[in-house]
Amino acid sequence: MRRLFYVQVARAHAAPKAIEYLQYAGEIALARSFFSDAADKLNSALELVRQLPEEKHSRQELALQLRLGTAYSGFLGFASEPRDKAFRRAMELCAQVEGDFELFPVIWNLSQLNLQRAELAAAHELADQGLNLAERLREPALFSLLTTTWVRYAVWKGHWESPWSILNEHRGSPTLRLILSSWRCIHSISLS
Repeated sequence: MRRLFYVQVARAHAAPKAIEYLQYAGEIALARSFFSDAADKLNSALELVRQLPEEKHSRQELALQLRLGTAYSGFLGFASEPRDKAFRRAMELCAQVEGDFELFPVIWNLSQLNLQRAELAAAHELADQGLNLAERLREPALFSLLTTTWVRYAVWKGHWESPWSILNEHRGSPTLRLILSSWRCIHSISLS
């Protein structure tokens, strides 16, 4: 019944309002962990967004692609192809709209996706991009998120000294202090 309402609103030349309603409905579905339902609503909103003029199109599509990637991870899996496609499209859109703050979750999600697929070189490259972005934005929380990705990559590859040096460089962050102490524990266990 609600879907029919959204379609009727869109046909009545109120596509921006229908997009807003569909996005809101998708957000509610995500919040309630109805991932399949969220993906349906977000995809419907994407169809309408693609009908808008290009200048209005990119930012709105970016927001939808970010949420769609989250929805796909919930019901298709963290390393699923549709999730990859949504975040890769979001990365393209970030370049168009120059959205550095939007780029960070895209890079993080793609690095995690590549770790799940055991595509370690791609995960490492994305983690490096994210670390550079976090440093440029001067956001310690973002830096700590990608540092953990970078450390996981290094551990899986057996590069024990590389993450150690990165963590030592950024010892001042409380989050990184916790990571560093955990890393020392892991490192000491691996040597015994």
